[in-house]
Amino acid sequence: MKKKYLFFSVFFILFVFLFSSIAYIFYASKIRLPVFHSSLDDVEKNLSYVGVSDGDTWQDRFLKMTSRDYSPAVESFSMFFDLDTSFLQEKTKFYQLILDKNDIYSLFCLKQTLNSFDLKYSITRAGDKTDVFLDTDNKFLLEQIQKALLVYDINTQIKEIWL
Repeated sequence: MKKKYLFFSVFFILFVFLFSSIAYIFYASKIRLPVFHSSLDDVEKNLSYVGVSDGDTWQDRFLKMTSRDYSPAVESFSMFFDLDTSFLQEKTKFYQLILDKNDIYSLFCLKQTLNSFDLKYSITRAGDKTDVFLDTDNKFLLEQIQKALLVYDINTQIKEIWL
């Protein structure tokens, strides 16, 4: 029984405190007492109103405000743009080696042959398609590679590509 009265008395005290704080806030707003201090109060102190009448809208009052403590936000401004100039560079000529076979043994033979010619190359494989790009301008070397691959029964075609 005591716990019940204790609970209701604490509940009543909290209710009275809540009601009195709400009443104080409404009372303070009617007589224009500052309840909370905001940063806008400081801004209003630094601004002076020129010829403000009660009929003006907030836009008119804003236009008539003059600032007293003005300092520029920045003194210098710079921007940096990293432009893509790759389209201005000359294109490079490569050759694509088109293979008729795409099994593991053929690729092994292809790599061994290309390594023996000491040549820069790139092999990309996507599913059943293998693309081989050779970095050379020597037509004689390309013919020698084709002949060397014929030993392993790999027929090739050469296609010129500009990248």
